[in-house]
Amino acid sequence: MRRPPRRSGRRWGHDRRPRRWRRPPLPRRAPRPSRPDRRRGAVSETPPGATPTRHRFLARNRLLAALSNTTIVVEAGVRSGALHTARQAYDLGRNVGAIPGPVTSAASTGPHQLIGDGRARIVTDAGQITHMLQMHEALHKSPQRSPLGSAFSRDHARRDLGRDTPSL
Repeated sequence: MRRPPRRSGRRWGHDRRPRRWRRPPLPRRAPRPSRPDRRRGAVSETPPGATPTRHRFLARNRLLAALSNTTIVVEAGVRSGALHTARQAYDLGRNVGAIPGPVTSAASTGPHQLIGDGRARIVTDAGQITHMLQMHEALHKSPQRSPLGSAFSRDHARRDLGRDTPSL
């Protein structure tokens, strides 16, 4: 019975001695996405393989705040990234909720600060989160009028009224 040949781990960056990586290596070959997944994309302000830094986390959190309709803060310190994300979400007009914790806990200062500033609603159970999500969806499903003078309204007026744009 033949044994398969041994291969060195050095080829892939492995050794007998464990080494500490500054950044974990990227996988050699990522699995191909299935057909429905090919329509999805990735949103990022940085190129692939960029080194994580403090300001990049804040940029990522800004994207998360913009892409989500509701932000819930469970625990956050005074200078927390979660607070920054909640403030960004509030500035973008998104729903922001905060779960208050014990006054003696340093991790509860963020949610308490958001509630005190009026930037977040108090969340005490899952039903309130569901209500916040449904409220946001209802706002976006309501019919919105196009701004005056937009190309959309002129085209519809031209088609529906049969008039040329300058005569409107």
